[in-house]
This record gives sequence, structure tokens and C-alpha cells, in this order.
Amino acid sequence: MATIHGVCLRWGVNANRCVVVNVYSPYQLVDKRRLWEEIIMSKRGFGSCLWCIVGDFNTVRRQDERKRVIGEYGARDMEEFNLFIRDMELIDIPLVGKRFTWFKSDDSMMSRLDRVLVSESWSAQWGVGYVEVHTYHNIFLWLDPSRVTLSVNFHVIYFYYHK
Repeated sequence: MATIHGVCLRWGVNANRCVVVNVYSPYQLVDKRRLWEEIIMSKRGFGSCLWCIVGDFNTVRRQDERKRVIGEYGARDMEEFNLFIRDMELIDIPLVGKRFTWFKSDDSMMSRLDRVLVSESWSAQWGVGYVEVHTYHNIFLWLDPSRVTLSVNFHVIYFYYHK
């Protein structure tokens, strides 16, 4: 089942209108499609805002974002996720350090399921930054560490704005 929580707020020195969405995506493609359509419709409704969508998307963008996964991972799933990112005009913030955000308990399989996606307007305001993986489903977004830090720990988002 999909979980989506979001907030629209004024943030920063310029009081920019920002939409921050925390996602926990379902595993089935048909359910992911519904989630992505809901987010796209929300963007249309909110209009011009700075967007940050963060969480567990339960999919990868490329085959190399999975390690030791048995069988062929769904090309259709990856294709549609990439189309969602393109249609939303989002930037996939790069990871530093660890390559994967999910690990099977015995480390036999690994995937990059968690990510931070930001709009071009968000990036123009605070830079692209980078995502640092700490532990299973625990990531930090560093934009300009002197100004903005976003932490996601088990699907709870913490924001830090430093004046």
C-alpha cells in the first residue's frame, strides 16, 4: 500500500513556497502508477513551487542499482519510474559513499530504493547537493550544509534550516 505525506510551506530567507513529499511506494507497478499520478496531479494543483520528493520508491532507475538480484528486474517498472521523474522535471540527487539504500538481512541482495528527487527550482535555490547513506533506509540530503540539511530516517523527515 502506498503512503504519501506532504507539506506545503514557506521556507528560507526568501520564504520560498516549497512542497516536500515523503513517499513509501508499493511494490506492484499498478499501485506505483497510482502513486505517481497522484503526485503529478498534486504538482499541477500547487502550481509553481520548489519540490522535494523523498523516500522509498521501491524501484530502481537502472539495472546497476541492484546487486545480486535473482532474475531480470522489470524493465517496464524502471521505464515508468524514469518517465515519472522526467514528467515531474525532477533531478535525482546523487549518492555519496554507499551505492545502495536497501540490503537483505544477509547482504545477499542490495538495491537503491531510497532517493531524493528535487525540482530544478529547488536546485536553483539551494543547489543539487548530495545524498549520504548512513544505514538501512536512513539517508541525509546535504544541500549547502551551512544553510539546509534534510534527514530521512525510517520515512520520517527532519528539516534543518540554518540562517
